[in-house]
Amino acid sequence: MRTAGIILPLFSLPASQGIGSMGRPAHEFIDFLEEAGQHQWLMLPIGPTSYKDSPYQSFSAFAGNPYFIDIGEYEDNDIHIDYNWLFQNRIGKLQQQYQEWIPQDDFYRFQQENIDWLKDYALFMALKVQFNYSPWYKWPVPFRTHNQEALNGYEKTNPEPIRFFEFIQYLFFTQWQDLRKKATQKQIQLIGDIPIYVAYDSVDVWCNPTLFMLDENLVPTKVAGVPPDYFSKTGQLWGNPLYNWDTMKQNNYQWWVNRIAHQLKYFDQIRIDHFRGFDSFYAIESKYKTAKKGNWLPGPGIDLFRVLEEKLGKLPIIAEDLGFITPSVQKLLEQTAYPGMRVLQFAFDEEDSVHLPLHYPANCVAFTGTHDNPPLQAWIAALTSRQKKQIKEKPSVFALITSVLHSKANLVLIPLQDYLELGKKARINQPGTDENNWSWRLKESQLSDELAFRIKKATKEANR
Repeated sequence: MRTAGIILPLFSLPASQGIGSMGRPAHEFIDFLEEAGQHQWLMLPIGPTSYKDSPYQSFSAFAGNPYFIDIGEYEDNDIHIDYNWLFQNRIGKLQQQYQEWIPQDDFYRFQQENIDWLKDYALFMALKVQFNYSPWYKWPVPFRTHNQEALNGYEKTNPEPIRFFEFIQYLFFTQWQDLRKKATQKQIQLIGDIPIYVAYDSVDVWCNPTLFMLDENLVPTKVAGVPPDYFSKTGQLWGNPLYNWDTMKQNNYQWWVNRIAHQLKYFDQIRIDHFRGFDSFYAIESKYKTAKKGNWLPGPGIDLFRVLEEKLGKLPIIAEDLGFITPSVQKLLEQTAYPGMRVLQFAFDEEDSVHLPLHYPANCVAFTGTHDNPPLQAWIAALTSRQKKQIKEKPSVFALITSVLHSKANLVLIPLQDYLELGKKARINQPGTDENNWSWRLKESQLSDELAFRIKKATKEANR
């Protein structure tokens, strides 16, 4: 079936509490999607953010971001998110709710259903607060090394801080289920987005050090990134610890089975970022300051996905297959049959690119741009004369959107900024930079009936 949807990070929703939330604005956005004839909503990762508030650097691969919890206050009109203000104020608001809360059976049921990650996460966050939010690898040795006697002692004397973080997750996923129910009623599929890697300062690494390339002092020996590419001349040094795939295989990839199973409880489809890393991954020695020097190492390949599908059934995965794609990466995509990605903004960097809409296969997901690209309006303004000639007509945002909608791709996802024809100030992320990312937000007035009508008309004309 040919369908279309919209890309909008949850944090970019308008009119709520300093950041987008799962409350009224999210429910109203689902109404807007229905009115606009859309059937998918792709948002960025929803985990609790750590360094620089990137959703791709999270304290947990399983937990939800406390900032997205609806606290019932709608008085904020800021266009950009102030993460420092949120850090200083949001936990206090949740603590007030916790003081008035009396746990019921559904909370205990939530604890049991999430026993494989919830307790560890709550303990990790309570210790993080105890040690002034320092990363776990700077904690006192007994806690850094996961000494069970020290942890048991802390749990006995500090039950409330731990249960507070369990309460936060209970609130998050209760509100999420309400949102998911609304989306299902409106025939809107929620598409999740998971980074292939986890943050070094995460409960995942703290609890499972043998699953990662760490030395005897729990320091990464090699870290993740990508070599020089379209986005950066020195490459992108992400800094995430790399998986020890040999150890993961010995454990039948149980951590990955748990991770994907958890995501499938909350999303209809999952986009996995940097899918090519499962075939081979770029490893950079941790001493280097850029990603210029590194080497490619073999990933788990089809073996991982065979295990996942044996355990979980056919997976509704979208493979982010951008970047340096080798024949072996292509083979892995063919073996899994997962749809890859095509991005219009990459179509004019070379002759007869696979990213030209006329070349899109049916089994792909087509984008005008992703969260890492500028909005189309800004991209057009920066086109070279050669690129403009390739387009062969005066480029306009609407004409380019239309070309993607009319392609053979089964699914088209368009950033809302492109439908709004916004410029560079509405960019979500600029890879290789640390400032002014992940902070753009909509104004409530921008989600107009006129916009919904225009989107629906373009979608219907493309037979979606």
